[in-house]
Amino acid sequence: MRRYAKLAMLGLGLLASQALGSEARTSAGAGSGRAASATASYQGTAGFAHAESRDGPVSLARGVAVGVDEHGVSLSVSNAIAGRFGPAVATSFNLTIGTDGSVAHGQSRVIAEGPLSRSARAGGQTGIRPGRPASASAWGGGRTDRFGRVRVSAHSSSRPGRPILRRGHQQRHLRRGVIVRRSRRLAAPPEVRSYRIIRH
Repeated sequence: MRRYAKLAMLGLGLLASQALGSEARTSAGAGSGRAASATASYQGTAGFAHAESRDGPVSLARGVAVGVDEHGVSLSVSNAIAGRFGPAVATSFNLTIGTDGSVAHGQSRVIAEGPLSRSARAGGQTGIRPGRPASASAWGGGRTDRFGRVRVSAHSSSRPGRPILRRGHQQRHLRRGVIVRRSRRLAAPPEVRSYRIIRH
């Protein structure tokens, strides 16, 4: 009985992942106070997520996630670095490519500069769901002392997919001994269509 219950749960999990589509999400942050952290998660039929951070004189953080299913592939990568001297920097890169040809991209960058303390954090998410185009977003932020400044830049873009052209064949009799066979592409311009007359 337990075996059937496990198989049922596995099947439901696979169906849920296929219905929800693929998605990847990461974030990373680091500060001059020897603090760093990162997160990573994915959703899809197959994929992986990995997050690591290291505190010290130079703090590092990184999150990587990839989600894949029959609708497309989603990738998210976030990095952050900060030391005792110099600025704290964080970046995030997010990309989804759908099987329908849709593409979504989002990235962010944070630079925090300050003589006393500074920290930067960036992240984003990207994915595609059944019946919807690919989407992506990115964010960023930081902190510093009153003598410093934080610069944040973020943008995202998307391109819809193109419809798949299919071939259709149609025959009709004009008169005895003459058959016109027409081969055309749906949604194609008239000049793409070709006609051929075959005589017996």
